Amino acid sequence: MFLVALPWKRMGLFGQLGISDGNPNLIKSGMHTGIRGNSFFKNRSDDRWVLALYNYSLLVPPEDFAFTLGKSLRNKTGEDFFIRLE
Repeated sequence: MFLVALPWKRMGLFGQLGISDGNPNLIKSGMHTGIRGNSFFKNRSDDRWVLALYNYSLLVPPEDFAFTLGKSLRNKTGEDFFIRLE
């Protein structure tokens, strides 16, 4: 979902927030937010870029459930950046 669009700057802000009771999944909360835009160069008007931040939190302590699955689970925070060249 776009929060703010700045058409004269060819960019905009977006974000999403979610909260769950953990039934039927293990995710307690999650969010992502970022900024996206078009190329800064006039001759590359179809290029796109995105810079985003995200966070996911698990409902149960990750160690408790990870043992059952035999996998390493943990809360996750990170960033992502990509450019699509056309």
